[in-house]
Amino acid sequence: MSERAFDERIAFGPGGLILEDDERNRELLARLRKTRPLPSEALLKLAVFYKAFPTNESLGNHLALLALSDDHIPQQKLFAEYASAFFALEDLFDAFGAATREGSAVHEARERGARIRLSVRQVPVSGIGLLIETLDVQDDNPDEQHSFNFVIGVSPDIDRLPSPK
Repeated sequence: MSERAFDERIAFGPGGLILEDDERNRELLARLRKTRPLPSEALLKLAVFYKAFPTNESLGNHLALLALSDDHIPQQKLFAEYASAFFALEDLFDAFGAATREGSAVHEARERGARIRLSVRQVPVSGIGLLIETLDVQDDNPDEQHSFNFVIGVSPDIDRLPSPK
């Protein structure tokens, strides 16, 4: 893939969140949207790679769990803390606490059981493969669809990693 030069400064929010409304992230987010999520085999290769290092073991475990999630083990059950974190973020954005009141959009989404979907992409920036996880909050109400992108690591060339045994 050819890399077109762009302003490589990234504006982050809490936890490595790539801020959607910051001009510095416009090209990175456009590139991210054009990049397909990593398939399970690539996630497992990365999981084995990261688990070899004590400081990255938790990332390796996370990627392995994500690779193994499917319709039989829904992500909503495996990553319930992500849904809770999304609702906590929504609560923080509501200065008056109305988000949790009965009848509010967040309360309604909780009641309906809004679903989460996680995907990971490798996006090249300055010759480095940034590993970016996207948290999609899916709701039956189209106005309540949300996506959050987080830089979760730096990735080696996946094609050069051995297949998991």
